[in-house]
Amino acid sequence: MFRPEGEQRYYGFRDVYEVDRRAVRDRDERLANLFLNAPASTNRQIATIRAESARYNLGNVARNFNTPTYALLFLRASHKSRFAFELVNDTSPPLGLDRPEPDDGAGVQVLGYRETWPTTVLRGGDGRNMPTQGRFWLDSATGRVLATELVVDDAAVKAVIAVRFEVVDGAGDEGPARLVPVEMRERYDNRETVTRIDGTATYSGFRWFSVEVVETRP
Repeated sequence: MFRPEGEQRYYGFRDVYEVDRRAVRDRDERLANLFLNAPASTNRQIATIRAESARYNLGNVARNFNTPTYALLFLRASHKSRFAFELVNDTSPPLGLDRPEPDDGAGVQVLGYRETWPTTVLRGGDGRNMPTQGRFWLDSATGRVLATELVVDDAAVKAVIAVRFEVVDGAGDEGPARLVPVEMRERYDNRETVTRIDGTATYSGFRWFSVEVVETRP
């Protein structure tokens, strides 16, 4: 996760260091160019980093929204007016994802969403609108997001991304535990080539980074 200077939101970044058991060439150099030698334009940096994250996507469906925290963007104050929300009765997660259960035994509410604005958050490579819909599984007691579903369904492709979150401790961290994504499942049906892509990603070894500044008098 990274937050560009001047931005209010975080962006997911997928750092691929090995493909088919072979090390990715010039990885360190590319990381330095992305984060240390970033272009002056924030928008250009974001576009470059998102393109790099999608560099080793599986299959023939171009996408840059398959990061585990992407659907959370729709709950931000800057975006939620684009969507209609309502509680739904269908509580079964898609793609075989385990149904989330809060640690405190509280119930789960499922909040459905549907994009309603004429210009959508996601756009196709040809600039076409790609409206999204899906569900959020919420801890009834705290409002925490325990799982997300993101669905894009148009004439060219149907994409389904489901993510499960858990509270975990970071390695060597003395602060409080955090709610993080632990599993993401995705499915893409390409209607132009009549092909399907299924994928599962699991996440572990979480680390929290911080910076401490100590001032001393000369």
